[in-house]
Amino acid sequence: MKAKSAERYATALDKTERARKELNLFADTLRSSEDLRRTLFEAIFTSEERKRVLGSLFKHLNLSTEIETFLFYVSLSRRFGAFFDIQQEFERQYSEAQQQAVAQVYSADKLSEGHKKKLKNKFEKHLNKKLEMTFNVDPSLLGGIVTKIGNEIFDGSLRTQLVRLEHQLEGGG
Repeated sequence: MKAKSAERYATALDKTERARKELNLFADTLRSSEDLRRTLFEAIFTSEERKRVLGSLFKHLNLSTEIETFLFYVSLSRRFGAFFDIQQEFERQYSEAQQQAVAQVYSADKLSEGHKKKLKNKFEKHLNKKLEMTFNVDPSLLGGIVTKIGNEIFDGSLRTQLVRLEHQLEGGG
């Protein structure tokens, strides 16, 4: 599904913590059951079959009427294959509405707690937003840090610095 379609679907939901929790609960349920994904994603199942499965599932998940109605609509529109794109876009919109952002930090080695805190403070000040940061070790990095916040990438990796230096030397030399 194209980003614009996911954006339109996600925009239809209120950006509340409850909606966020319920979408995450539904996503976790989808991830945990291959049969459920197959039933909702594959075209061989009728709308009535999908509606019956969703109705049964909703009784167990205790979702709000808003989320149930939304998910029925997604099913009726045959867009369940894009559910995870819609959920990701909802998370982006929710974070934006809360003046928050999600950052993923990749480093060659594990960062100390002090370094993590400094990095978080620096980015929060730069972006004027609260950040929820996830730290990952990526052994393919020679050194330095790569940070992804939304669609922006801040690349402070050693490899990128070496490439820049090489271009400067070629241009200036």
